[in-house]
Amino acid sequence: MPIAELTSSLDLTHEDILYMETKTVFVQLLRVLPASTAISRPLNLPKVADAAALLKDPVMVRKGIKAMANLRDLEDMNLVDPRDRYNPLVSEIEQELVHLGSQRTKALDELKSLESVYNTILEHNAYLRNQLSTYKQYLQNVRLVSGGDKSKGGSTTGFGVTSVGGKTKAKKAPKSQLIGPYKYTYHQLERAQIISESNVPESK
Repeated sequence: MPIAELTSSLDLTHEDILYMETKTVFVQLLRVLPASTAISRPLNLPKVADAAALLKDPVMVRKGIKAMANLRDLEDMNLVDPRDRYNPLVSEIEQELVHLGSQRTKALDELKSLESVYNTILEHNAYLRNQLSTYKQYLQNVRLVSGGDKSKGGSTTGFGVTSVGGKTKAKKAPKSQLIGPYKYTYHQLERAQIISESNVPESK
């Protein structure tokens, strides 16, 4: 909404706008000025404006000049009195600073809380990465035990074949011993006491 329409809707006069603008400018200056100037009580508004004019920031310098000009205009309109420390403007500026200070403290507390949560997330992430690395190592070991690692020398590549230094050698299978057949006579088995009686006819 344009400023003119906002002013009309709130029934603000030129004096009201100038007063609020001056308060806003002084609050901005006090938040960037050195602590020795910003926290001195009671506030000396002309001193604050002069201190802003000495800053290296050209934006703050212009704000300081504007704040002093607005202060003189308010004095000419009898809205503030230098003999009363420019009250009620000074009182409202101090109240605004207290409010902003509490808001800043609250924001800092929330920031610390968020940083704590963030650090916890980082620690948990590191733990999960370590678990993943351990699991991958476990799977690799299982593959080595079950099937052998083909990338290293001396590992088993199959039954009866061994890889040594990249060269494949066939294992010699043990010689099998043939068993039987053997022939024995009846009398030989009888003498060996393997049989004692038989129904086989003598002719056989």
